[in-house]
Amino acid sequence: MKIFDILTSNQLLKETDAYHEISSSMTQSKYHQHIERKGKNIVIDAERENRAVLRKRVGDHKKLAKGSTISTKITQVRHLEHELLPNTEQKIKEIEYDLKAEFEKKKLQDTELAKFKEINNLKREARYPEDQRKIWGWIVFGLLFESILNAFFLAKASEFGLAGGFAMAVAISLINIVIAFFFANGFRSAHHIESKRSMLGILGMILVLLVMFTVALFIGHYRAALDQEAESAAFEAVKAMWEQPFGISTFDSWMLFLVTVTIFSVVVYKFCTNDDSYPEYGDITRKTLETRRVFSSMRTKAAEMIRREKELLNRKLEETYQELVNLSHELDEDIEAIAQLESDYRTYLLQQRNEFETFCEECRKRFAAECKAILEEQAVLPEKFLELEIPELETLLEEQDKHRFAEVSSQLRAFMEVEFSLLRKEFQAKVHLLYAEKEAA
Repeated sequence: MKIFDILTSNQLLKETDAYHEISSSMTQSKYHQHIERKGKNIVIDAERENRAVLRKRVGDHKKLAKGSTISTKITQVRHLEHELLPNTEQKIKEIEYDLKAEFEKKKLQDTELAKFKEINNLKREARYPEDQRKIWGWIVFGLLFESILNAFFLAKASEFGLAGGFAMAVAISLINIVIAFFFANGFRSAHHIESKRSMLGILGMILVLLVMFTVALFIGHYRAALDQEAESAAFEAVKAMWEQPFGISTFDSWMLFLVTVTIFSVVVYKFCTNDDSYPEYGDITRKTLETRRVFSSMRTKAAEMIRREKELLNRKLEETYQELVNLSHELDEDIEAIAQLESDYRTYLLQQRNEFETFCEECRKRFAAECKAILEEQAVLPEKFLELEIPELETLLEEQDKHRFAEVSSQLRAFMEVEFSLLRKEFQAKVHLLYAEKEAA
């Protein structure tokens, strides 16, 4: 990239307005060099500006060697372990605390399940469908199916016709489902290891069956009574059921009875198979499996978090090393840049002198031509051009600068090759030990 601008002879001729000055001031044949002096002043001013740019650039390239950036970075690296490990260890302790709390929950729940199985002499695993929510689909299906079928048979009992019959059918279906639910509870209690609870379960099942059949027979008799006297159908149904429980007289009434019993049987089957046959065994098993799942998920996440923290520490270490490498390269580049600036500036001075001499030659040629044309005389020209009188360029990289660059570079390389290698091994060993302990825990 071009840093130092050279004033060409053409630029000097233009800025000094040399041709016009020579033509307008032609009074004698002797050349007084006032135009050259004007050009000289312009060149010297421009050189001062360029020299100021040069000094600033050189000063910028010496900052790293003269400043405290490298020593500060080395100090930071030496304290990297004390800066990073405590924070990371605190994060891991928090993860460990949460994980231990969840482990205690899982352990407690496992103990509770084991104790439950031991007390109730259970050797097998609990049996139930993976998705227990499906039962609600069956219940809704049974409710609607039974209600739609019964609605046609009960429509006669309602002044609202089919709509009223459907409402009555829904109420009957709900009662049927509730009865089935209690039967399923009795079924599970019948499997209990305690004889008393088992007997209560069996009695409960028998009682629920009696209630169910009573309700089904009542519905059948009620439908039959509707064909005789709708206003007192309920009273007639109770009377007929008391005198002749199975004396249902019409086909529609038997259909109502069969639909009620069938839907009850289906719902009972679904209730009984929706969970383990032993009471509370399914609930405690699901709760235990859920705590295990939560703990396993948390442990996986914790391991992943620990792995990421470990990678972060190692990456931070490598980034720090790369920063040291970059500083070392920057030192070398600074020395090269200063040498290149000095070379470029000396080239600039040489070219600028050449351009100034070309400018002076052009001025003299113009004066000689104008003198011959206007005065018809031979121009009297001085033998030598004006001296630019630009100060000599001092050495940009002095011995003390070279010594400082060599000292800092040697210090940095020695730290990277010896001390940093030891720090890295020690740091990685502590990181590995820290994570090995936590992963084992």
